Amino acid sequence: MFLSTLWIGLPLLCGITLAQDSRIGSISVKFCNDEKLTKELNLQADTEKDYEICIKFSNSMNTPVKIKYEFVDGVLTNDSFQNKACTNDTKTNFWQFVTQKDSLVTIPANGSIEQKATVKFPTWMAGVSNGCLVYSIDNEKLETQTNGNATFDVLVRKGYFINAFVGGEISRDLTLQNTIQWDYQYKKNLLTIKVPMINNGNIDEEISFDGELTNILSYQKHFSEEKTIYPHKELVLEISTDDIPWYQAFYTFKGTLTHKGKVSFDSSLAQGDTHEEKVIPVEIQIFIFPRVLILVILGAVILGRTILYLAKHLKFEKDPIN
Repeated sequence: MFLSTLWIGLPLLCGITLAQDSRIGSISVKFCNDEKLTKELNLQADTEKDYEICIKFSNSMNTPVKIKYEFVDGVLTNDSFQNKACTNDTKTNFWQFVTQKDSLVTIPANGSIEQKATVKFPTWMAGVSNGCLVYSIDNEKLETQTNGNATFDVLVRKGYFINAFVGGEISRDLTLQNTIQWDYQYKKNLLTIKVPMINNGNIDEEISFDGELTNILSYQKHFSEEKTIYPHKELVLEISTDDIPWYQAFYTFKGTLTHKGKVSFDSSLAQGDTHEEKVIPVEIQIFIFPRVLILVILGAVILGRTILYLAKHLKFEKDPIN
């Protein structure tokens, strides 16, 4: 049976964070599993088993503070940065796997209170499941913000991102998606090549690209990039250069995309391949229409029209025969 690691990381600000709430800044969170107070919780988890999450809320103010906390889904932003974020939308169903006794608690003045939650993953769950523990001040009067003619309320929440790798067998499936695209900006002499890919596996993949842009006139430009692509996420690897020779024309972009699995749990407990390197070849032919050729063609057209005009309108007299 496969065991896995679940951890809860650094605090995140969730929702719209346009106003600073002084009271929420006085509330701190630590996890109290195994009688240890840490900002990170690690669990060896399996499906269909209950695991306890112990949460300790502390209040540094001289008055009691009532807070509301809940578990929501965690997501990664859909860009090259793939930052962690919390959302109330159903994305990963993580919130369905967690139960807690209370979601509304009062923390005594200059005191603390412990809360318990239980996480239980179903048998069909395998791979990464992201979530968030978020909390806010209950019955907090929302601060009104004005932006031009628009007026809106702001609720500040704090959250702790949750990463879980749960049950089942490790699956690795990184593939190139659609067609490799390229774009050339004449004004900036900037060539951008986009290599889209998708990770259909259930663990992170560390990718390393190594390639070259060449032509028959011995032009050579080397590229190397390193990224991490998360499970069930897309990533576009963008490679740019602004030193394309003046004559432009034909180029070959060729390289290799090497990737290996990245896990934060004891991989010896897992079923399946984790760190074996896999290689995907990348190649595309590029033709940048030379601007100098446009000038040559334009000059030839003008010259040809000039010759035709002269041949049509100019008359040449023959010398008289003696």
